[in-house]
Amino acid sequence: KASKRRKSIAISEQEGPEHLLRKLIGTYLAGYSLIEIHSKERMNPDIRKAAREFTRMVMGPEIIEETRNSVVLQDISDPAELPQDKCLRRMYLVVRGMHDDAVLALRDNDIKLADDVVSRDTEIDKLYWMIAKQYNLLLTDTKLCERLGSDASKSLNLKLAAKILERIGDHAAKISVEVK
Repeated sequence: KASKRRKSIAISEQEGPEHLLRKLIGTYLAGYSLIEIHSKERMNPDIRKAAREFTRMVMGPEIIEETRNSVVLQDISDPAELPQDKCLRRMYLVVRGMHDDAVLALRDNDIKLADDVVSRDTEIDKLYWMIAKQYNLLLTDTKLCERLGSDASKSLNLKLAAKILERIGDHAAKISVEVK
């Protein structure tokens, strides 16, 4: 299992939801498994919304506790359950389908198919973030390297391939947007 590394994020009234989202992504990629977001005053609803949005855009973190001035996220994913090579294979299959469907949607002016392609881009992004997170974890955790049968070099290559697939998915989504 992933270690129980904790990260506390203090939010001030001057910081907006975009700022929190950036902090959450950095914390996720760094491999923290428990993230506590807190403010001195009642938490702004936009900040809470950003925390929920974050849980939808990545794999693993879920909101486990909420009070008037805090939100606690816990990463429930285990890298061994969905290692990088499986993530990459899944990305490839989804992106290949997205690309084929984007071309069909454009050719046939099929708006429903185009919308479906655009919605699949979210899954590709989630898989990419998971691969990037695992790369960062493998750099710092030799026991995880042994457990997954991987190393930093292999992990970097998988991360680079994943970034290319993520971009292809973005392009398929852009093609599909043109159908509308």
